[in-house]
Amino acid sequence: MKKIKKPSFLRNIDVRLVFCLKFFIIFFGFSFILEQINLSFFTNYLTFLISTIMSLPYNSNVIFAGKNFIITNICTGLTTVSILAATIFSMRKPQLKNKVVLFLFGSIIILLVNIPRIILVIYSHLYGFDSELVHVLTWFVMSGVVLFIVIIGLRNYYKKELVDML
Repeated sequence: MKKIKKPSFLRNIDVRLVFCLKFFIIFFGFSFILEQINLSFFTNYLTFLISTIMSLPYNSNVIFAGKNFIITNICTGLTTVSILAATIFSMRKPQLKNKVVLFLFGSIIILLVNIPRIILVIYSHLYGFDSELVHVLTWFVMSGVVLFIVIIGLRNYYKKELVDML
C-alpha cells in the first residue's frame, strides 16, 4: 500500500504545536509568578533611578510628573524577559547551556532598554502626548527587541536560523 504524503504545511505541525504549548506554559507560568511575588526592592530602585535621571520627585514606587506614574512588577521589563524565556526555552535547540547564556545576555539587554522606555513614556506625558498610547507602542517595540535578540543570537552566536531551532 502506498503511503500518503502529508502536504508541506502539515509536515512540521507537531513541532510547531509542541513549541506553542511549551511557550504558553512557560510564559503564563512566569507571568503568574511575576504578579504574585514582592519585587518592591526592584520597583523602588527603578523608580529612584528614573526619577534621578529625570529630576522628578518620587516616593517608593511612584514618580510624580503631573500625574502619578506607578512602577509595578509589570513595568520592570520582566514581562518582556518572560517572553524571551518562553521563546528560547521552547526551542528544541541549542543545548540548555547555550539557551541559558542567550537568555541571560538577552535579559540584561531588555532590562537596560526598559529604562529609556519608561523615561519616554513619562516624557510623552510631560510634553502633552498620550502616555498610555506611548506605553503600549513601546511595549510592542520591546517584543521586537526579544525577536531581535533571539534571531541575532541564533544567527551570529550559534550559526543557526530560527526555523532550524524550532
